[in-house]
Amino acid sequence: LSSLGSFFYALGFNSEFLAQCGPFLATNLQLSCRADLLESAAHSSRLKDPAMSLRLASDLVALGESLGDEAIKARGLVGMAAIQIEANPAEALEAAAKAVAVARASRRPVLEARGLWAKGWALTWLGRPAEALAAGEEGLQVCETIDWPTGRGSALAVIAYSAMCTGRLGWALEKADELFRLSEDLAPLYIANADSVRAEVLGRLGQADHAAEAVARALSLATAAGDTYFVLIYQANQGRLWVSQGRQDDGYEVLEAAAAKLESFDLAVGCLENRAVLAEVAIKRGDLPTARRHLRATSWRLSRGLEPAGAPTFRAESRLARAEGESRRAHLLACDGLAAAVAGGHTLWAIDLLELVTMTCSDLDLHAEGARLAGAAEAQRNLTGYVRPVPYSDEVTSVLGDIRSALGEDAFEHAISQGRSLTLEEAVAYARRGRGSRSRPRYGWSSLTASEHKVVSLVGEHLTNGEIAERLFISTVTVKSHLNRAFAKLGVANREQLAAVAHHHEGA
Repeated sequence: LSSLGSFFYALGFNSEFLAQCGPFLATNLQLSCRADLLESAAHSSRLKDPAMSLRLASDLVALGESLGDEAIKARGLVGMAAIQIEANPAEALEAAAKAVAVARASRRPVLEARGLWAKGWALTWLGRPAEALAAGEEGLQVCETIDWPTGRGSALAVIAYSAMCTGRLGWALEKADELFRLSEDLAPLYIANADSVRAEVLGRLGQADHAAEAVARALSLATAAGDTYFVLIYQANQGRLWVSQGRQDDGYEVLEAAAAKLESFDLAVGCLENRAVLAEVAIKRGDLPTARRHLRATSWRLSRGLEPAGAPTFRAESRLARAEGESRRAHLLACDGLAAAVAGGHTLWAIDLLELVTMTCSDLDLHAEGARLAGAAEAQRNLTGYVRPVPYSDEVTSVLGDIRSALGEDAFEHAISQGRSLTLEEAVAYARRGRGSRSRPRYGWSSLTASEHKVVSLVGEHLTNGEIAERLFISTVTVKSHLNRAFAKLGVANREQLAAVAHHHEGA
């Protein structure tokens, strides 16, 4: 019956399997058979009854512990992780890590690979694709060692998706194509998954027609299999794709329906970006109350710290604040979202947020800063091949035109050129400079702001005010202002004394 459960799952016939295994679970089965059925039933009931699914997986862990059977325990932990990936990815990550450790200790490579798959997707939903990519690659190595095609396909899906998020679009497409070729020898749902991943990557590369065809095929296969979960996932993918291609009304309708249904299955964390996209479409329409409703419905809300998963919420909240005329708040939110995205290694989110910070800089008449960040975003788009979503192309072009007019042609090109030379991490630091702690003391070395500290350090290197201004992309007037505040805070009278203080603290 357990093997039949795997067969039914691959075909999407979960309800049929549950109907057959239920009576058996109510009997006194041989313990090994009970373990097999608990595992299959937990997997199959994930959407029908998430609470029951988690309970069955927990029962499997308890059964393994009572028998002293590490393999059964690992199977239960993998089940718990898989069930919670989109509902509670933090707990899924914890369960997956335990599963990997137990599987390795008991030398169960299949369970180790499954645990790494769950770990990869949990990290993805936590906004940490750089770590997810590492987990996927580790899982792929395990699967290749034991020659397990199905596990290899699961690992490739994690790798392709997380590589896309980290900005390695060409490589992501190669892995998605490899996944598609491998899936042709597996069940239809594996082919659908491969097409869905390919659609996501192709969409970011601006290959609109190919992306639309791929996601439509994935949706058709999932519909034919009758798998509610994958139908909704692919509908959401299709909705986001249409929005990015400028079909905002069609995309909004499909995405809103899919997100609402997925959330009814307690998969709200997985819908975090869906709600952000819906809010942004509402903002573009001028429907700010609806945008606020979508943001209230999201599972990640302000005010929380700079967690990578919150980057889409920061982005949407910034756009909403901008639409409401709160320019300073919009700027701070965009800067925080940028920092959160980069902290998780999510390069694509970071690029979009760099351009949003450019727009909020323009709103605040920070024209040179905006131009430099636009240059940094341009460099990252050229490096990754990530094509700007259609809804924001005209908006960014218009803002850059305003900045060019404000600065003049030569100053604009100079600032853009400076920005192109920045790494992504340097661009984040530049965007967020001057946001020091409010609890900073008034006097002494620790009272210096980040900007003042940089200026003082460069004085310690014997740079002139003009050289410091050029290095930090600020005016000489700003350099003098930073120096005057540093003199007062540190109780020094001249540059020589300031350099000596800098050498003392930085050499300590």
